[in-house]
Amino acid sequence: MQSRRMILSLLGSIIIVAVASALYLSTLNKKEEIPELVIHLDQDKCHRCGMLISDRRYAAAMFLKGERDFRKYDDVGCMLVEYNQIDKSRIMAVIVHDYNSGKPLKAENAWFAVAPKNKLITPMGYGVVALEKYEDAEQIAKQYGGKVLDWKGLVENINIIIGG
Repeated sequence: MQSRRMILSLLGSIIIVAVASALYLSTLNKKEEIPELVIHLDQDKCHRCGMLISDRRYAAAMFLKGERDFRKYDDVGCMLVEYNQIDKSRIMAVIVHDYNSGKPLKAENAWFAVAPKNKLITPMGYGVVALEKYEDAEQIAKQYGGKVLDWKGLVENINIIIGG
């Protein structure tokens, strides 16, 4: 009788440890996966300024290690302000949207038209829009008296763009 209780107690302990281990391992895997970016227009708020995201063409997002969802922004400039303040080793993905189509793009694959804030009007007034094609970015930059930058160039000029 005593040995039967011991065996049942031991089996119960093994099951508890196995379930706890499985749950722990499953959460580790989920933390490293990048979820699909979904922006609900006129419902989701900018992570930085709190304004509703109403136009996908200006929207941006960042996914950081240890977080469950993207941080969403109503303006590429709002995202850049936070990008400038975050430990870059935590950033797993930066997404922007093509100004012409609204299509999501990895920031490193996009071109950015950067123009005077009083000419290229964006939701928070940073004067930055993302485009998939260089030619499109060049056209927008020329139209608004600005320039074209790739992601690296945008980051290198971040303090000028955000006014910091």
